[in-house]
Amino acid sequence: MYMNTTLLEEAGLDPKGPSTWEELGEYAGTVHEKTGKYGISQYSYIWTFEAFMMEHGSSVLNEEETAGNLNSPEAKEIVNFFNELKKDESAHLISSAESDKLQADIMNQNAAIWFGSTGDLTNALKIAEDNGFEIDTAFIPKDVQYGVPTGGCNLIMTASITDKEKTAAWEFIRWMTEKEQTIKASTNTGYLPSRISAKDSDEMLALYEKVPQFKVALDQLSYSTGRPHESRLYGSDKGNSGCPGCYLGK
Repeated sequence: MYMNTTLLEEAGLDPKGPSTWEELGEYAGTVHEKTGKYGISQYSYIWTFEAFMMEHGSSVLNEEETAGNLNSPEAKEIVNFFNELKKDESAHLISSAESDKLQADIMNQNAAIWFGSTGDLTNALKIAEDNGFEIDTAFIPKDVQYGVPTGGCNLIMTASITDKEKTAAWEFIRWMTEKEQTIKASTNTGYLPSRISAKDSDEMLALYEKVPQFKVALDQLSYSTGRPHESRLYGSDKGNSGCPGCYLGK
């Protein structure tokens, strides 16, 4: 969860932000009432919806991962929550095709709270610096529990390449995931370091001390879970035929 803490303080709210869904609704309403700005601005984004379902003690799929849970009481509660905020103009809800409108809301200080990738962090901090406001990060608020999905930025070796190409691909993957490269990638984006040695390095520890926003996603990892296997969603369990790029190969 990203927050324009300058806007929260203008609305008389604690800049630490909401920690529950009830508080999230209260924050959104108060921001709009006190400042006329959006309490929440958000485009449709599967990652955040997955997190919202986890926080409501559910998942986007049933336990067997054979059907969706979009018609469940938890999913309806989430949709209704945002729909009510939209009705009183406390929330600006945007389609994924127009996600650039969220960036406009952030830059124009028209949004107090939004949800996004950890990889957006350095860009968000730069926008705040350039436009004269403060940004902080926090756990995505909980309903019955905290929860967040993990994934993205995968390195894939396909099964159909030659042995020579596999050797070259593995050499690159091994180099790319070494401690030094992991530190550089995390520092320049906000993405989690993918090695414990990187997380515990002097460089990353110094960064967490200087810019604590970087450490929030790492701490939130305690409440994370993997995503469903996409091949099941596509009706396939045979290699990567259901989801190109989802498997390393055989």
